[in-house]
Amino acid sequence: MTLDATARKAAFDLLYKFGKACTLKRVTEGVYDPQTGTASNTETNYLVKAYLDQPNRQELAAGLVTMVDEVAIFAAQGLAVEPMLLDKLTVDGTDRTIKMVSRVWSGAQVALWRIGVAS
Repeated sequence: MTLDATARKAAFDLLYKFGKACTLKRVTEGVYDPQTGTASNTETNYLVKAYLDQPNRQELAAGLVTMVDEVAIFAAQGLAVEPMLLDKLTVDGTDRTIKMVSRVWSGAQVALWRIGVAS
Protein backbone atom coordinates (compact mmCIF):
# COMPACT_ATOMS: atom_id res chain seq x y z
CA MET A 1 0.00 0.00 0.00
CA THR A 2 2.94 2.35 0.66
CA LEU A 3 4.14 1.90 -2.92
CA ASP A 4 0.62 2.69 -4.16
CA ALA A 5 0.59 5.99 -2.30
CA THR A 6 4.13 6.81 -3.45
CA ALA A 7 3.36 6.12 -7.12
CA ARG A 8 0.14 8.16 -7.00
CA LYS A 9 1.97 11.10 -5.42
CA ALA A 10 4.82 10.89 -7.95
CA ALA A 11 2.32 10.93 -10.84
CA PHE A 12 0.54 13.92 -9.32
CA ASP A 13 3.77 15.85 -8.62
CA LEU A 14 5.24 15.32 -12.10
CA LEU A 15 2.05 16.22 -13.93
CA TYR A 16 1.46 19.21 -11.68
CA LYS A 17 4.95 20.49 -12.49
CA PHE A 18 5.12 19.65 -16.21
CA GLY A 19 1.52 19.14 -17.33
CA LYS A 20 -0.68 21.41 -19.42
CA ALA A 21 -3.51 23.18 -17.57
CA CYS A 22 -6.84 21.72 -18.71
CA THR A 23 -10.38 21.51 -17.37
CA LEU A 24 -12.40 18.34 -17.00
CA LYS A 25 -16.07 19.26 -17.42
CA ARG A 26 -18.86 17.07 -16.06
CA VAL A 27 -22.27 17.95 -17.50
CA THR A 28 -25.19 16.58 -15.52
CA GLU A 29 -28.62 16.71 -17.07
CA GLY A 30 -31.22 18.16 -14.74
CA VAL A 31 -34.93 17.53 -14.41
CA TYR A 32 -37.03 17.82 -17.55
CA ASP A 33 -39.37 20.86 -17.53
CA PRO A 34 -42.47 20.07 -19.60
CA GLN A 35 -43.39 23.77 -19.81
CA THR A 36 -40.17 24.71 -21.61
CA GLY A 37 -39.55 21.33 -23.21
CA THR A 38 -35.96 21.30 -21.96
CA ALA A 39 -33.86 20.06 -19.09
CA SER A 40 -31.46 22.37 -17.33
CA ASN A 41 -27.89 21.14 -17.33
CA THR A 42 -25.38 21.65 -14.54
CA GLU A 43 -21.72 21.90 -15.44
CA THR A 44 -19.01 21.17 -12.87
CA ASN A 45 -15.39 21.98 -13.69
CA TYR A 46 -12.29 20.22 -12.33
CA LEU A 47 -8.83 21.61 -13.03
CA VAL A 48 -6.27 19.03 -14.12
CA LYS A 49 -2.70 19.11 -15.39
CA ALA A 50 -2.48 16.79 -18.38
CA TYR A 51 0.14 15.36 -20.68
CA LEU A 52 -1.13 15.14 -24.26
CA ASP A 53 0.01 12.21 -26.36
CA GLN A 54 -0.92 10.22 -29.46
CA PRO A 55 -3.05 7.07 -29.19
CA ASN A 56 -1.15 3.81 -28.83
CA ARG A 57 -1.53 0.78 -31.12
CA GLN A 58 -3.92 -1.06 -28.80
CA GLU A 59 -6.28 1.92 -28.56
CA LEU A 60 -6.23 2.34 -32.33
CA ALA A 61 -6.71 -1.38 -33.03
CA ALA A 62 -9.65 -1.55 -30.63
CA GLY A 63 -11.33 1.37 -32.41
CA LEU A 64 -11.43 3.44 -29.21
CA VAL A 65 -9.79 6.42 -30.91
CA THR A 66 -8.56 7.39 -34.35
CA MET A 67 -5.20 8.70 -35.56
CA VAL A 68 -6.44 12.30 -35.44
CA ASP A 69 -7.51 12.04 -31.78
CA GLU A 70 -5.27 12.74 -28.81
CA VAL A 71 -4.87 11.01 -25.48
CA ALA A 72 -4.67 13.05 -22.29
CA ILE A 73 -3.01 11.59 -19.21
CA PHE A 74 -3.62 13.13 -15.79
CA ALA A 75 -3.26 12.17 -12.14
CA ALA A 76 -6.09 10.50 -10.27
CA GLN A 77 -4.89 11.78 -6.91
CA GLY A 78 -6.80 14.88 -5.84
CA LEU A 79 -9.50 14.52 -8.50
CA ALA A 80 -12.97 14.29 -6.97
CA VAL A 81 -14.57 12.45 -9.91
CA GLU A 82 -13.77 9.71 -12.39
CA PRO A 83 -13.79 10.89 -16.01
CA MET A 84 -16.67 9.44 -18.01
CA LEU A 85 -17.48 9.05 -21.68
CA LEU A 86 -19.03 12.22 -23.15
CA ASP A 87 -17.55 14.45 -20.44
CA LYS A 88 -15.49 17.29 -21.90
CA LEU A 89 -11.83 18.17 -21.57
CA THR A 90 -11.02 21.79 -22.30
CA VAL A 91 -7.59 22.14 -23.92
CA ASP A 92 -6.37 25.59 -24.95
CA GLY A 93 -9.89 26.99 -24.62
CA THR A 94 -11.51 24.31 -26.81
CA ASP A 95 -13.92 21.71 -25.43
CA ARG A 96 -13.13 18.20 -26.62
CA THR A 97 -15.41 15.22 -26.05
CA ILE A 98 -14.07 12.26 -24.10
CA LYS A 99 -14.49 9.08 -26.15
CA MET A 100 -12.26 6.66 -24.24
CA VAL A 101 -11.46 6.25 -20.55
CA SER A 102 -8.83 3.90 -19.13
CA ARG A 103 -6.95 3.61 -15.87
CA VAL A 104 -3.29 3.15 -15.04
CA TRP A 105 -3.20 1.28 -11.75
CA SER A 106 -0.70 1.45 -8.92
CA GLY A 107 -1.50 -1.66 -6.94
CA ALA A 108 -5.09 -1.30 -5.74
CA GLN A 109 -5.44 2.39 -6.61
CA VAL A 110 -5.73 4.33 -9.84
CA ALA A 111 -2.59 6.44 -10.33
CA LEU A 112 -3.40 7.97 -13.73
CA TRP A 113 -6.37 8.49 -16.01
CA ARG A 114 -5.76 7.97 -19.71
CA ILE A 115 -8.56 9.46 -21.79
CA GLY A 116 -9.06 9.74 -25.54
CA VAL A 117 -10.41 13.06 -26.72
CA ALA A 118 -11.90 13.81 -30.10
CA SER A 119 -9.95 16.36 -32.08
